[in-house]
Amino acid sequence: MTQKIIYYGLKNEEEEVLKNLGENWEFISPNQEDLHQKVGYIAGLDGYQKEDLENVTYPENSQLILFVNPNKEELYHLLQMAKEEGYIFPHKAIMTETTKDWQFSYLLGHILEEHRMVQAYRKLGVLVKQAQSFLPHEAIEREIQKAKDLPKLGEDLTTEIVEEVYNNIEGLIETQKSKK
Repeated sequence: MTQKIIYYGLKNEEEEVLKNLGENWEFISPNQEDLHQKVGYIAGLDGYQKEDLENVTYPENSQLILFVNPNKEELYHLLQMAKEEGYIFPHKAIMTETTKDWQFSYLLGHILEEHRMVQAYRKLGVLVKQAQSFLPHEAIEREIQKAKDLPKLGEDLTTEIVEEVYNNIEGLIETQKSKK
């Protein structure tokens, strides 16, 4: 199967860079009406055809690069070369057996939310390290424990919950700083 890149929302300059670096790839840019089709259809996979599917809300002005059947070495090389050219594409994914049956618009929203979650977690991790310098402090210890327990929420974990714990810790730190 041919390596493909399905891209959406890229600026012309980004699209050109990607195409110039990805000479061994087939490029697909879905049109607006195809955004609600299954990824397998957009990728041109056997057994998929255009369907009359319900529209799924997705974030406007968003970008996604979806790799279909990538050779991992070529994929990493392509991304490294793009980075060296000054282009970083934060919203990217590899099509899986699961995601090929998702509507592209759903996948787009899912990847963006996943990215938001990762960013919130990173930010929380930095703040937790900073908060440890205020220990011992009962309320800060409690919030740090909440942060450590977040993975236990599993599928119920949302970006909003991570941000709430972040805000609680940040508020406690600010209170402690103002007391000094």
